[in-house]
Amino acid sequence: MANESSQNLNELLLTFSTELRKRVQIRAEEDNGANEELGAALQQADTDFYADMNRLQREQLDLADQVSRLQAALLAAYEAKEKKDAEIEQFQAEHNDWKAASMELFNETRRDICISRATEDSVQLRALQVGLENLIQTNKRQKIDEDA
Repeated sequence: MANESSQNLNELLLTFSTELRKRVQIRAEEDNGANEELGAALQQADTDFYADMNRLQREQLDLADQVSRLQAALLAAYEAKEKKDAEIEQFQAEHNDWKAASMELFNETRRDICISRATEDSVQLRALQVGLENLIQTNKRQKIDEDA
């Protein structure tokens, strides 16, 4: 009986040991499967992360390029405005010079007209004076002729 008990105990231990090995193996296989899934998920996450990083870097470069172009356009617009402002200032200065020259010419012309009119009036007065003197002389001669 001791032998039979020992044999039963050995069989029981063998069964338990076998069952335990099966469960450990099943658990290991499940863990391996889970680890493989986890590894695949991690690898996919890494791939997605680097793809996103590359996309973001490209977008960042595109944005930097757009900013550069906008800065260049803004600078060109500012320079064009400065040039236009300078042209306006030059035009205003030329206009003021032209206006001053026109006023000066107008005043000179008005003075010349006044001088010309005064000269004409003076000539006409002198002609009237000469004519009057001639008329007086003619009247004096006629009176002398009538008296004689």
